[in-house]
Amino acid sequence: GEKGAQALVVPELVEFLESSLQK
Repeated sequence: GEKGAQALVVPELVEFLESSLQK
């Protein structure tokens, strides 16, 4: 349950951080 949600949330955070660094 929660681990499944984390598996989806973590990649979203990585993309967010990468986009922030590019800007």
